[in-house]
Amino acid sequence: MLEIENLHAGYRRVRVLHDVTLSVATGEAVGVLGPNGAGKTTLLRAIAGICTVYGGRIRSTANPITSAPRSASPMSRKGGASGPRSRSKRI
Repeated sequence: MLEIENLHAGYRRVRVLHDVTLSVATGEAVGVLGPNGAGKTTLLRAIAGICTVYGGRIRSTANPITSAPRSASPMSRKGGASGPRSRSKRI
């Protein structure tokens, strides 16, 4: 299970996410949708540990992610993934 409570995250002085709360049950698949600049990538980066978390809590199963040493590798071993964001032209 993944639980995010009152998450505030961003980059340096720019706070992108404000008070985000999300719960994903074990075995559940979730998509994050929204317009450009809505914070989708920042949310995934906060979960993976590659952007600054200013407040809130991120927990995976019983393990608190925000209080542990963070890198993308442990999260990917637990099933976290992000796909490419490129667009190709049709000919």
